[in-house]
Amino acid sequence: MAGIGSKIKASPVTLATITATIAALTSILGTAFFIDARYAHADEVRAAEADAAHALKSQKRNMRREFLTLRSEQLDDKVFELKYKQASQKSKFNALDAAMLDRYERNLRDVQAEIQQLENK
Repeated sequence: MAGIGSKIKASPVTLATITATIAALTSILGTAFFIDARYAHADEVRAAEADAAHALKSQKRNMRREFLTLRSEQLDDKVFELKYKQASQKSKFNALDAAMLDRYERNLRDVQAEIQQLENK
C-alpha cells in the first residue's frame, strides 16, 4: 500500500487527471438526469391526453345538457301560452294554434328524452 500512495503523491498530474475525470463524470451524469427529469415521458403524455379528452367530452356533454334544458324551458313556456290561450274564452284558438301546440309538445317530449339520455350516461 505504501507504494501506491507514494506513486500518487509523486505524480500530481495523475491526481489532477483523476479529480478532473470524476468531476467531469459527475457533471455529465447530473446533466443527463436533469434533462431526463425535465422532459415528460411518453406514458405521462398519454395520461395527460386521456385526461384532457375525458374533460373535453364531459364538458361537451354538460354544454349539450344545458342547451337542451334551456330549450326545454322555452318549449314549456310556448306550450303554456298556447294552453292558456286555448282555455281562455277571450281569444280565439284556431287550427294553426292547435298545430303549433302539438308541435311544441312533441318537441318538448323529444328534448326531455334526450336530456334523460344524457343524464343516464
